[in-house]
Amino acid sequence: MHISPRHIIDNFLDEVKSLIRQGLFDMAVGPDERAAMIALGLRSQWEVAEYIETLEADDFAEGPKPDDNPLFGGYVWVFGPEIEGSQFYIKLKVRDRRQVFCMSFHPAKYPLRCPYR
Repeated sequence: MHISPRHIIDNFLDEVKSLIRQGLFDMAVGPDERAAMIALGLRSQWEVAEYIETLEADDFAEGPKPDDNPLFGGYVWVFGPEIEGSQFYIKLKVRDRRQVFCMSFHPAKYPLRCPYR
């Protein structure tokens, strides 16, 4: 597991939050994400983005690490914040076209180690 320095995580999160505020956000909505959104009462990806905007370096679990899908490339970051009493697994990347892409947003299937918490 790659542990980034805190200032690098802060820089990534600043970029993510800035892009979200500009409306540059998209997410994959598979069965796990849909179930999580329903459980939290969220109706749109923009409500998920509001949770992402609250992420802090303390929520960092790992990254940046290469995207394991060779068709897309780039680097992914994993965060494990607590949301309504459960640790969530949130996987993000900033796409080449300067857009935040949320690849995963659901309760963690295994405990995530957050080294700065």
